[in-house]
Amino acid sequence: MNVLVIDQSVPRPHHNAGDRAISDLVSGLVDLGHDVAFYPDRFPEGFDADTMVPDVDPAVVERLVGHVGEGPEGLAEWFEANPPDLAIVSRPGTGALYLDLLETSPATARVLFGHDLHAARMERGVSFGSSMGRPAILAMTAVERRCWRHYDVSIYPSQNEADHVDRILGAPGSALAVPIYRLGEGPAPSPEGRSGCAFVGAAAHAPNDDAVAWFGATILPLIRRDLPDTTLTVIGDWPAHRRHELDGVTYTGMLDDDSLESLMSQVRVSVAPVRWGAGVKRKVVAAMHRGIPVVSTSVGLEGVDVTTSDGRPRVIEADNAEDFAAGVTHLCTDDDAWRMLSAASHSSITDQYGDDAYLQAMVGFLDLATERCRARN
Repeated sequence: MNVLVIDQSVPRPHHNAGDRAISDLVSGLVDLGHDVAFYPDRFPEGFDADTMVPDVDPAVVERLVGHVGEGPEGLAEWFEANPPDLAIVSRPGTGALYLDLLETSPATARVLFGHDLHAARMERGVSFGSSMGRPAILAMTAVERRCWRHYDVSIYPSQNEADHVDRILGAPGSALAVPIYRLGEGPAPSPEGRSGCAFVGAAAHAPNDDAVAWFGATILPLIRRDLPDTTLTVIGDWPAHRRHELDGVTYTGMLDDDSLESLMSQVRVSVAPVRWGAGVKRKVVAAMHRGIPVVSTSVGLEGVDVTTSDGRPRVIEADNAEDFAAGVTHLCTDDDAWRMLSAASHSSITDQYGDDAYLQAMVGFLDLATERCRARN
C-alpha cells in the first residue's frame, strides 16, 4: 500500500516523544512492507531541504516528497500525481490544515494520529499557571472535533482518550487506542550500582517545565533529608535560560540513543511528577520497559495499567509531595521492592509495546481506515 505521512515538521526523535512516535510510525510502516512517503508542513526557522535540520531521522528524510516545507501548496502537485492509498496526518492542527487537500482524493483513506487530547491538556494547564487563554482552548477544541468528524479513524495512545472521542461524536469505534511507541524487547536490569533519579522531557513542553520545578523545589528537598546525596538528572532539550537552578538538579541536554541508554543504566528511579497534561507519557512507558521503577503522579500514569492481573503494583503513584518523596526514598533503599516493581513493569510494557504488539495494532488501524474509506465512497 502507498502511504503518505504528514507532520508539522521533520521528526527529530531525540527532541521529544511526539517526534519519536512519528519515527516509530514510519519504521513500522516500512517493516510491514508499505511504500511510505513523508511530507513536513514546514521546517524550523533557518532550515530548508538544502540545510537540513540537525538530528532529524535519516530514514524519514530519504522519503521526503513535494516542495518540502511550503505547507499544503507544496504538496498539492505531488498529491495530485500520486494519490496515496492512505494518508496519516500527525497532530490535530496539521490534520485540519490538510483536510481540504486530502478530500480532493476521496479514495485515499484518512487517519488522524492524535498523540494526545490537545484541548484537554491545555485546559488542565490553566490551573497550574499556563498562559493558554480561553480563545486558544476553544479554537483547539474546534480543530480537534473537525478532524474527528472528517478522518476515517483517529488513533490515540489510551482507551480513555479514544472513548472521549467516541462520546463527543456519539459514534462508538470512531477512535482507536493503539500503542504509539515502539519499544521492542529489552533485558530486565538489577538495582546494583544505581543511584539518583531521572526525568526525561524537553522544556518546550509546559507540563515538563512545571514537573521539574515542582520536583526540584518541593519533593527533592524532602528526599534529601534522609538521602542527602540523591540527585535529579533532567534529560532533554533545556536551554540555559529555561533551566531551574535548584539544589541537586542537573541537566544533560539532548542525548543520542547510546548516551541515553548508558545514563539510564545507572539511574535508580525514574520520576514523572507531571501535574497536568494528556495522553500516555513516553517517559513513563520507556522507563518501565527498561525495568527502572517509576514514581509518578496519576496524570503521568494515564493510559498505563498500574497493577498486574493479580493486583501487584507496577509503579508507585503519588499526587502530593510527601507521598512522592516517600516512594522515591523507598525505592532507593529497598532492593527487594525495587526488583519487584522492575520485573512487574518490564514484563507488562514489553507485552504492550514490543514489536509484535506494535505492528499488530498498526495493521488493525490501517485495515479499519481502509474499510471505512470504502464505505464512505
